[in-house]
Amino acid sequence: MNHLFGLMTILSLIYSSAMAEPPCGTVLNDLTPCLPYLMAIISSPSEDCCNGAKDIGNLSQSNNDLTDICDCIVSAVNAIGGIHASLVPPLPRICGLQFNLPPLSNCSKSLSNNFHSIFSFQSC
Repeated sequence: MNHLFGLMTILSLIYSSAMAEPPCGTVLNDLTPCLPYLMAIISSPSEDCCNGAKDIGNLSQSNNDLTDICDCIVSAVNAIGGIHASLVPPLPRICGLQFNLPPLSNCSKSLSNNFHSIFSFQSC
């Protein structure tokens, strides 16, 4: 657990000054409760993690926002070892939300002309 706290602290310090729209620090803060799930320490996301996923969905108003969110998540995945990138895109659906995050392999290409099909802001 100390390892996760250390990772959260590092994330906070690295991205606290990021000024993307929506702010990268906000995105990472929303995903922090998901670290145990994204690192495969636990088998399902916590309620706090799902609340963070919902908050990320609420930050998205355009393709540019989605690209910024995706790029932010990619930076965090690259900065922190042990995160399973394949667990990120389906996270909202696992939490019962009506959207998927795009594959992290190419954020801007994945989002072109797909904003409304990727993000539907209705929860189950």
